[in-house]
Amino acid sequence: MKNILLITIIALLFSTVSYGQTLDPNSIEFHLKKRKANKTAGWLLVSIGTIAIGGGIALDFSDNFHLFEENPPPYNYTGKTIAILGGGMVLTSIPCFISAHKHKKLAETSIAFKKTSIPNDNFAYNTQHVLAVTIKF
Repeated sequence: MKNILLITIIALLFSTVSYGQTLDPNSIEFHLKKRKANKTAGWLLVSIGTIAIGGGIALDFSDNFHLFEENPPPYNYTGKTIAILGGGMVLTSIPCFISAHKHKKLAETSIAFKKTSIPNDNFAYNTQHVLAVTIKF
């Protein structure tokens, strides 16, 4: 009974530590991962919003185009509602693309090890690893 209790406690302690592993917000990997997620969300919102705008306009045109009828049915706002929601989705994608660009700039501004060629006395070059700080404006 004590062994089962001890194993359960150890398993719970290790499981909470493994769920707490996150990327450092200052690391290059964090910014590249956030950039990819923001670009994916932005493109999804743009494409679905554009499809919704086109579908809403087509639905509105097919439901409410009654020029030559004497007693037209009441106006149906479903197509316009879908088109307006699609426009909202397209506008919502703009902050996603802005955030993706911000994370791209932060990933470019980084500290990394790079190879540098240094000339020596006999007209040859030695390759040396140096710590490089890159800041792009």
